[in-house]
Amino acid sequence: MVKHAEEFAQGQARILSNTTYLLAANIIQKLISLGYFVYYVRILGPSGTGLFEPVRSVIPIALTVIDLSLASVLTREIAKTPHRAKEFMNNVLSVKILVALGAFMTALAVNAFYDFDHLTRTLLFLASIVISLDMFTTTFTAVLRGMQTFRYEAIGVVLTSLTTVATGVIAFKLNAGVAGLMIAFIGGSIVNIAFMGSVIRRKLGAFPRLWWNSTIIKNFLTISMPILGAALLAKLFTYSDRYILLKISGKTAAGIYVAANKIPFALEFVAAAFAASLLPAMSHFFVTAKDQLSRIFEQATRYLIILSIPIAVGVFVLAHPFAIKLFGKSFADATTPLRIMISALPFIFLNFPVGSFLIAVNRQIWNTINLAIAVSLSIILNILLQPHFGVTGAAISVLVSYIVLYSAGLYQVRRIIPLNLKRLSFTVMRTLLCAGIMAVPLMLLQKTFSPYFLLIPGGMLYLAAIFMSGELNAGDLRLVLRAVGRKNA
Repeated sequence: MVKHAEEFAQGQARILSNTTYLLAANIIQKLISLGYFVYYVRILGPSGTGLFEPVRSVIPIALTVIDLSLASVLTREIAKTPHRAKEFMNNVLSVKILVALGAFMTALAVNAFYDFDHLTRTLLFLASIVISLDMFTTTFTAVLRGMQTFRYEAIGVVLTSLTTVATGVIAFKLNAGVAGLMIAFIGGSIVNIAFMGSVIRRKLGAFPRLWWNSTIIKNFLTISMPILGAALLAKLFTYSDRYILLKISGKTAAGIYVAANKIPFALEFVAAAFAASLLPAMSHFFVTAKDQLSRIFEQATRYLIILSIPIAVGVFVLAHPFAIKLFGKSFADATTPLRIMISALPFIFLNFPVGSFLIAVNRQIWNTINLAIAVSLSIILNILLQPHFGVTGAAISVLVSYIVLYSAGLYQVRRIIPLNLKRLSFTVMRTLLCAGIMAVPLMLLQKTFSPYFLLIPGGMLYLAAIFMSGELNAGDLRLVLRAVGRKNA
């Protein structure tokens, strides 16, 4: 019993350490990425952004297709049998290279049939180089995750971001234009594959090479196919709207939409990190104390309501000065779509604990079904609304789709555990009231002060109001501080 307790404690310490590494790296990477995005968007303008961003989005989509969700399976299988890490990695890389060759041939055929201009063809060629490099890096990352060694991934994430930014700034100074931005991503990928490759060489004692074991590959693909469906749906949900907008309304509209879309979704990592910490607890209580599931789910929902609503209200009020200050006067038309999409932020945040809960109780199939419903609705709404409302129509589709996604997930949660919706409704009402109190001075002072300056007093006013309302108390604050203290321990 003592031995098991010690192993459990060591496992918990490892999880907390790994979470701290990745969370810190993700925060740094998101801040660097957002700052870099603002930098090059201001230079490119709406039209240049509308050309570059859809092409750049090909990279994560193509990587998802080539990966076949084998990275997730690779991590899991190496965690079970670490001594087979080299064998598993080499087989996965062999499959990926074959799939990549097929994808490349398909891309060549598409390029031949579609009348792309020279710049678009150049960008697609450079993007294919990034995809080829990142294909190896994602595999190396999966191996290290399976070995429960996360600090190298964290270092690689930060190194890649810094290299990309530095190369991109130099490219602009040399007047390399949009193509220089994609070359910057190649620079970041080269640094990452060199670093992660050296780590793999040190950990496994050899460089990767091609192996083909039909039994291993068949087993891996059998497990990965259902996961791939959900991964592809997630990419469709994220990127389909900008491609539809590009086709219907052109590059300028797509650029304005991408800029407005960046702000609410740049904040996703906060809820994602919160949900990642919930999953082990929910999984544990599902086995040992199901009566605690309702309590932990309601608390998570409550905290995310208290966090997301004031952010949404603050950005809604300050949307116009934010759009101009961040991206420049040419992006003034991003104001309305930004207001609509930031209104979806509470639903974006609240969907994370819903997803974690369904995974924890072995109902992950409902995450996929709900996502399929949301993707279908999003595509239909974009096709119907964009010809009449342009960028605003695309923003409306985001808001409606996330409301439906969250509502469908919440319905499934309520079928499994009882929820005190009355209590949560009071939380929503109190939070909206406190956020409304914060919004009044923001509206009155937005023409006098910078929106960046107003964030601090606005946030302090909201905190004072939420404490005075009784919705947030000293016990909640101590709970958060203890959690942070444990992560830093």
